[in-house]
Amino acid sequence: MDRYMLGVAIPLTVVSIALLCLLSVALVIARIRRDRREARQARRREILSRAFITGDEAVLRDAARVAVGHRETRIDLVDVARRTPAAVLRPHAPRALVDVAIADTTHRHAEHRALGAELVVLIGRDDDLTHVARVLHEDPDRQARRVAARALSRRGDDTSARHLVDGLMRASLPGDRLVEQLSYPFAVPAMIEALTRPESVDSRGDLIAALGLSGEQSAMFVVARFVRDGDDDERLRACRALGRLGCAQAVPLLLFAMGDPSHTVRAMAARSLGELGDRRAAPVLEVSLRDTDWWVRANAASALSQLGPTGVAGLRRALDSGDRFARDRAAEALALMDAARHIQVA
Repeated sequence: MDRYMLGVAIPLTVVSIALLCLLSVALVIARIRRDRREARQARRREILSRAFITGDEAVLRDAARVAVGHRETRIDLVDVARRTPAAVLRPHAPRALVDVAIADTTHRHAEHRALGAELVVLIGRDDDLTHVARVLHEDPDRQARRVAARALSRRGDDTSARHLVDGLMRASLPGDRLVEQLSYPFAVPAMIEALTRPESVDSRGDLIAALGLSGEQSAMFVVARFVRDGDDDERLRACRALGRLGCAQAVPLLLFAMGDPSHTVRAMAARSLGELGDRRAAPVLEVSLRDTDWWVRANAASALSQLGPTGVAGLRRALDSGDRFARDRAAEALALMDAARHIQVA
């Protein structure tokens, strides 16, 4: 029996060692190939980067010719273009390269359409962005539409903003995706103009949200009118936007919203008043501790805790209130403040 086991074990050991050797050789070869491929790619990108910076049209035209049938060259072009300042990139990009990128926006493969759209945004003129807008509005692949939206946002000019606003109105992507791409100062004029158009009625809430995220305080006066005249969703988003914009002039509007018939609007107004930290809000927030809705009471207590000594005094007075809801919320807010202080000391 021992002789039989030995006769089986030795061949198995030899085969195992041979397989391990073959696997090791295969891994070494794969790594060498990978390193060579990455070295070639790094060299290509270096040449392309220098060509964009120096305006070497011969190199760029050759890259455009190769890119027609070579996926890696497409990827290299987009990567180099991302890293090159637009002021250098666009004047030096030959028309042949732009035309290749435009042609890619109608390619049968979604990845090529996405790369083409991004390259058009990076090197094309304003007129060329209509091809990117077609990808954003009509492409059957959601990822290609997302790439087009992100590229337009990174370009950050008025033409890009208008295409993104159109995408929002057409629901080319979920609203929150496009709000994210529009929430920058470059898009504010286009969004303000869009709010005046009748066809924006279904997108106004998202436009108001994006204006709030933009940080442009000049948008406050446009957002403000929706606190009074908007529907429930628009009033809610307008209150949130006013808090994010950080304008002291918004405090009277938010105090007005504390009397809104919608409890969600009142709750959001309370949250924004807390973020603004204006002591003028303390009396109204103290009254709102007795609101009929739990969310409003909770946000009013949290807001008072953000108003410094004036807000804390209001919370302490509420501990003696005849309304048990006001007492509960005030006690909870004060306890949270004490806990936060202990953590900071520790």
